[in-house]
Amino acid sequence: MNRLDLFRALRVEDKKIMIEKKLVTMRAYEEGEALIKFGQAGKEFFMLMSGTLDVMTESGHKVAEIQPGQFFGEVAFLLNEPRTANIVAHDKAVVMVLDNNSLNLMPIRCREVIKDKLIAGLIGRVKDLNTKLEKSAQQKSWLADES
Repeated sequence: MNRLDLFRALRVEDKKIMIEKKLVTMRAYEEGEALIKFGQAGKEFFMLMSGTLDVMTESGHKVAEIQPGQFFGEVAFLLNEPRTANIVAHDKAVVMVLDNNSLNLMPIRCREVIKDKLIAGLIGRVKDLNTKLEKSAQQKSWLADES
């Protein structure tokens, strides 16, 4: 748990509660196995412990890679909406899983820390996307000027 930024801010006793009450679970996946399928209900989110995962569009186009220490599946988890991408194991992978029921059984301070970290992660992704969009717009403008 200490390897994951998401849990570093939690107190030792809070981590013990999470483990003793089995509020987080571990799952292993083989290369090519789907962890998340586009359109599925999202009642849990994941933290990659080992391996590499591919983020794929519904049509099968790879758009990103998930590395150990990163979390994913949080958008559907937080908003109770269908999954927005497919996540497939690039190689053998192990993930830690937290579902809505388990989150609700945690002490309030734990829930708040986890939700704050998820929100901060989402904000970081939005900023990255904005930067990519800006670069793309600049490239299109440059190409239009060249024509």
